[in-house]
Formats: sequence, structure tokens, C-alpha cells
Amino acid sequence: MHVAELTPPSTNDVRRALRECAEDLTSVRDRGVVLQGILRRARTLLAADMAYLSVNDLERGETSIEEGVGVQTDAYRSIRMPLGTGILGAVAAGNAPVQTSDYLTDPNMNHLPGIDAIVRGEGVRSILGAPIRVGGRVVAALLVACRRPSEFSEQSVAALVDFAAQAGVAFEHLRIRREVTGLRTALSQTVSSTERRQHELESLLLLDDRLMTALRGSSALVSIIDVLGEFLGGPVSIHDIEGNLVVGQSVAADGWLCTPEARTSVTISHREQGAVAVKAGGVPSLVMAVSAGEEHLATLVAKDGRGRREIISRASVFVSTAFLFERTLEASFNREQFELIELLMNVRERTEPALQLRLQSHGFNKGAALEVHVCEGPASTQQSSTVAAIKTATAGTPAVVAVHEGHICVLCPATAANKRGTTIADTLNAAGLTVLVGSAKASGVAAVRAAHDEACAVVSAMRALGRSHGSSDVIDLGLAGAISGVRDQKWVARLIDRFLGPLISYDQDRHTQLCETAWHYFENGGHLARTAAALHVHVSTVRQRIDRIDNILGESWRRAPGSLDMHLALRLCRLQAGDGVDLRPY
Repeated sequence: MHVAELTPPSTNDVRRALRECAEDLTSVRDRGVVLQGILRRARTLLAADMAYLSVNDLERGETSIEEGVGVQTDAYRSIRMPLGTGILGAVAAGNAPVQTSDYLTDPNMNHLPGIDAIVRGEGVRSILGAPIRVGGRVVAALLVACRRPSEFSEQSVAALVDFAAQAGVAFEHLRIRREVTGLRTALSQTVSSTERRQHELESLLLLDDRLMTALRGSSALVSIIDVLGEFLGGPVSIHDIEGNLVVGQSVAADGWLCTPEARTSVTISHREQGAVAVKAGGVPSLVMAVSAGEEHLATLVAKDGRGRREIISRASVFVSTAFLFERTLEASFNREQFELIELLMNVRERTEPALQLRLQSHGFNKGAALEVHVCEGPASTQQSSTVAAIKTATAGTPAVVAVHEGHICVLCPATAANKRGTTIADTLNAAGLTVLVGSAKASGVAAVRAAHDEACAVVSAMRALGRSHGSSDVIDLGLAGAISGVRDQKWVARLIDRFLGPLISYDQDRHTQLCETAWHYFENGGHLARTAAALHVHVSTVRQRIDRIDNILGESWRRAPGSLDMHLALRLCRLQAGDGVDLRPY
């Protein structure tokens, strides 16, 4: 059986389609039309014959198709699958995308005879599906199918996952729409309500319309805050789950949301899904947990006042929608940068032009020199925090940032004298992150891998020299760095053996630390007391070790010009040890 590999979509096409789906959310009010738009774009982008969306019914334990594009038979359009059976039920009940190149012959699928007959009647062969989540809970499934045996690429799977995330945003947004419709119905039925309440309802409807418009912009959170500030006539702010200000004007002093009283109020708001009154630095205020299902996304804070609690509560669902949409776009963008870094590390001659074009789409100049920064910290350092700090450091300049082989790799246009590496290291240090930054230059796309390896070697050398943070390149490491950068390990090993061989052998035979003592002696300018402190021994012990080294090498090792050769050999020895290189002479 021949299995065709479908053409994967480009990242730009995926992002353009996601943006069009977001525009539908803010301009189309019909649920079916919004979902049909998502399905139509997914089918076109993934070169599939059909696309459909099923919604879970947890009480019945099944999932049923609600919308479809390209489906030809009523039987297929009316499928209801028990959760966990078939590919539709497996996707709807699972936490990961699922695909099959030929469903009816796939032994890994949990088949139902009746459903198989419907699939055969539709002519479906290959299927790819991804779960749709709202607030971390799977509520539906998005699937595309072909009427021929096909294999969906990793890019196609990633694209469908992005569309499923966008569908999750649509579900949440459409829920808001239903609430707005209910509010309009309530307004029309308030014949016996007071004039004040009618005015409040009209204001809420106007607020909903304004917030809907705010969601269309490229800076949705800023626009939402502007609308709320205008309606409330006072400061309003959005904070992340740690209490840090994201956008807006703070009602209270920095750090207030980290106090026990504030945290308790946010917890209550999250549990009750409503605004909670609290004193913020003595000012009567409201806190509203912005949530998506069980997930706490952010916190909305404003001054308290008549009618404001309902306004803040309603605004929170729009803030939630904005956060979910931004998360979808960011996940797509991060995935693209990860793929680009991986491709640059394995460049083939025929792929260079395509990679150059992808770099140009990120703002890089064609054919310009590049620089690679490898950022590596201890296991306790959170990579997400490191990536956020690096993006701050590279704001305003073209950059590709992605996690690669356990560290974070940054690709930027080349600058003079490791200027950008220093900026990245300073930003990380200011953020309280203990990270080493190794830098190297690449003449072009084909040289990125070699520059990456050099930057990794610089990080290893910095760690071997006892550094825990800061930036460096081969030149910054000094003469030892320049020599080791040649990467002629045999030559370097012979140089080490020429000046340190007897000392290394003595240490190995007698389990002493004469090489370590000589290193700290030079690093501390020959000062015995400081050398003893670095070694955590008594001064007399250092003096005895120095005498022993004199007996082995002669006193010339600590006097010019021999001291220069000795210090260089010791530095090379530490650099090589940091790279895990065998120090024995060849």
C-alpha cells in the first residue's frame, strides 16, 4: 500500500490562518460560522479532503460531530462515538494528537463495526485529530481526514494542534457571546425594572461591544485596560499569577498582591468566579481572578465603587480570551523558532536559501554575519524565566531564541566585541538568574553549527575557570582561550605535559593537590594567605606544597618568564578538564 506524504504548511500560512480565525471571533456572531471558518482553513492548509469538530458529552460518555466541512454522507455527519473508541473517541478523550494513515486497516485503533461501515461509506482512509481544551480540560476534538492513505508531517500535526488551541479560544469566546445575548434578552424583558437598573444594563451592553472591539487589536490587553479605565474613571491593572504588573496602572504599591490578604482574596475570587472586595494599601479595591476553567491566568485589580463589581467580572472573560489567544500565537511562534534552530544546526547546501529566507522573515539581513549565544545555568534555573529575560535583552533587534540540547540558544545579527552577549548576561543577572553565556560568530547560515559548538566550549571553559555567571567568547578567555579555541587537542596536551607533566604524575601517584595549589597561587598573585583561603587550608600547608613543587620543577616555575608558561599551562589544563578531554600526553 502506497502512503502519500502530505505537503506540510508553512509557518507564515499557519499564523495568517490563526489571525483570520481570531478576526472571525470579533466580527462574526454565529457559532456555526466561526467554527466552520476554523474547519475550512484547517482543511485547506493541511491539504485534507474534510475537516470536522466533535463535542464531548461527559454525562453520556461520548463525543458527537457538531460541524463538518467536506463531509459527504449524513451517516458520517451524525457519528456519535463512545469516548476512547475509534480515532475520534481517542482524540476526544486523550491529551495528545493522534493520526492513522489508513484507519480501517489500523490494528491500533479500537474499532466498532457500525462506525467502520460508516467510515467505509464515506471513503475515509487517513485521519489526524487533536484535542480541544478549555482551561486545561478536553471538551472537544478537531480532526482532518483524507480519502487516500496519507502520512501527516510533524509540521501538519503542530499546525492542527494550533488550530485546536484556537478552537478552544473560540469555545470560550462564544460562551461570552451567549452571556451577552442573555444580557440583551434580560434588557428587553426589564419592563418593570427601575430606570437605574436599565441604565446599568445598557452600560454593560456598551461595555461588551467596546471590549469586543478591543479584542481585535494587536495589543488586546492594553486596549481592554484603556476601555475599562474610561468606563471606571480610575486606575485598572492586570497582573500575572505571581502578582507582577502586566499592563495598566497599579491601584496599590508593588508587591501588594503577594501579601497573604491579597492572595486569599484572589483564591476566593478564583473559586467563586466573582470579584472580591479588599483593602489595597488602605484603598477599597476589587480583585478578580481571570480564569479559563480551573486555570488561573491573571488577576484584574481596580478601585471599588458602585456597580464596578459587575463590570470587573464581565471584563475578566475578555481578558481571559485575550490571554488564551496570545498563548496560542506564542506557542506557534516558539515552535517555529525551535524548528529553525534545529534546521540551522544541520544545514545542507540545498536548504541554505530557504533558511536564509526564514531568517529574513525574522528581520535578519540577507547574507549578514551572525552570532550565536549559548545560555546555560544550573538545573534549578527555570528555562521559561531565562527565555523571557533573553527576549527582554534582545527586544528591538532580530533574534531567534529556543531551547536546544538542554540549553538556550540565541541567534542574532553580529555585533562588535561580544556586546550583545554582555547585554544578555547583564539582563539575566538583573533578573536573579545564574546563567553562563558563551558567544561565537558565524559568517553565515552554513557556519551556525560551528559557532554553536564554539559557544558551548566557551561555556564549559567558563565553568572550568570557576565562573557561575557572565558572558565570554574565546577571545575574552585570554591567551588560553585563543589556544584552546584552535581545538588541536594533541598539541595542547603536549604543551600541558611539557610544563605540568611531572606535577600531574605526582598528584596522580600520591593523591595530592599540587596542580590545584599552583593554580590558586597564580590566581591570587602569589599571595600565600589568599591562596590558603581559596584552598581552605592553613598558610603553612600552602608553604609546604610550594616547597614540594619547587623540588619537583625547580624554583623557576614561579618567576618570570617561567611563571607565564606555567600559569598558561594550568589554565589550559582547567579548560580541557572542563571540556572532559583526556589530559594524558600523546
